[in-house]
Amino acid sequence: IMDMDVADSSPSEYSNASGSFYTSLFNMKTKSFLYNKVSREWMPIGGGDTLFRWVSSVGKFWITLNNGSSGLDHFVGATTKVDEASVVSNQSWVFRATSRAPSGNSVKKEVLCLQFQTLHEARVFVSTFEACRKSMLKVAITSSSSSSQAQEKDHVMLNANDENTKNGKIKTLRRRLTVSGSDPMLDGHRKGASLENEARSPKNRVSLGANSPTSAEHTSIITSYSGISCKGLAPYNPDKQNQDSMIMEVVSNDATYAPDHLFCVFDGHGENGHIVSQHFQTRLPTLLRHAKGFERNERVGQTLKEALIIIENEIINDCSVDTTLSGTTAVVSLLRRNSLFVANVGDSRIIKGYTSGNGSNNILAQDLSLDHKPDLKAEQDRIEKCGGRVFAMKYDDGIDGPARVWLSYCDMPGLAMSRSLCDTVAKEAGVVSEAELFEFTFQGVDKFVVLATDGLWEFMSSQEVADIVAKHISPPNPKAAIHELVQESNSRWMKEEPVIDDTTIIVIFLDSK
Repeated sequence: IMDMDVADSSPSEYSNASGSFYTSLFNMKTKSFLYNKVSREWMPIGGGDTLFRWVSSVGKFWITLNNGSSGLDHFVGATTKVDEASVVSNQSWVFRATSRAPSGNSVKKEVLCLQFQTLHEARVFVSTFEACRKSMLKVAITSSSSSSQAQEKDHVMLNANDENTKNGKIKTLRRRLTVSGSDPMLDGHRKGASLENEARSPKNRVSLGANSPTSAEHTSIITSYSGISCKGLAPYNPDKQNQDSMIMEVVSNDATYAPDHLFCVFDGHGENGHIVSQHFQTRLPTLLRHAKGFERNERVGQTLKEALIIIENEIINDCSVDTTLSGTTAVVSLLRRNSLFVANVGDSRIIKGYTSGNGSNNILAQDLSLDHKPDLKAEQDRIEKCGGRVFAMKYDDGIDGPARVWLSYCDMPGLAMSRSLCDTVAKEAGVVSEAELFEFTFQGVDKFVVLATDGLWEFMSSQEVADIVAKHISPPNPKAAIHELVQESNSRWMKEEPVIDDTTIIVIFLDSK
């Protein structure tokens, strides 16, 4: 059962509710229970005819008892999916909801259980609720789309002299971005964000944690590294936030060996993408430092994979963060002596630059991760097997966007990747959060590593990126390399699209002799 963030709407709005406020859907006989977190027991709160209604103003289900009991009076999100096998086998539905508290009181996020009298009634509930859920979700999306169009007009007015924002072109502006749609809030939004430093190059933005060689440089293959995260450009969203995050930290420091370095990039997307990516940034280093068996090389990859799932569940189970249409990519890499361990989810990327040997100084690029795109055969097969659809949006100018993932019953979420952390609606369409693992041993020919979100990779190939970084090998200057990469990437974005995606880049120079 998915954890939903239910709006704290005023109960008085529904005290004299009529057909204009809600739609009656169906009713079933159930016994209802509330989980007491203190005593860890299920407490009965009533039984009888249970009414299921749809409240359009908040886009939620409203569940009550017909006998007027106030024990069961809760909102449930439209994307709360029912697990048929669990409901039928247990003759009960356990779910998270938000109480419709008396006026003036704060609402409560609670765990409830509805118990059905027979297996047949449990099956009927599953089919009925799922049919209503999908139908109402369509209604909610349609309503949201209409609201977004109104917001779009407001933002176009703010930029009335910009030809790219006239005539309702937000969808075209978003052609290359991770999530499709006309809602300007999809790139993250915070009032006043437009007043922040919008610099899109390292020279006039504080570098995030640039480091000199560690104290154990005599055993480390790292000579220097640096990273930066730059907010993109979205003319339709003046209060856009940077949704990318990054990690450059030492997660262990054994005096006998070089320390373990953790390098990660996260590309958040959706209205709360910045919250999701920042939570991974905050939690992952601590989780790895205390992970059992992490010191053994054979456990590193699996530990990285498990840590991502643990953090994902933390966010999904936090009712204050709506991950319905928000999530993040992740490229997580751990450099331990001359070994590199990589866990990848989504379409951010890590590459290395190396010489071909035989005295040649030519730098070649090698991808160290696989971009999880929906039109990869294995990924598309999984999505379609789960009932999702894969297709690209077509535009009037004849230039199609990238392949995207869609639900079977409505055109959402339009995610341009086949794997993502969080994104609970996309999971229903076959998007998964399972990280793909890679392991490499650096040799003397390996000169540098680059991690970046797709703001860099959208219009630049791995080899083009390697060619630029190679110019800054001797002496190693990661800041200069990053500066040139950002300048070139921004230039290409503006030639192709009137937007720039958030861009995060980490460059690590190596001496792996």
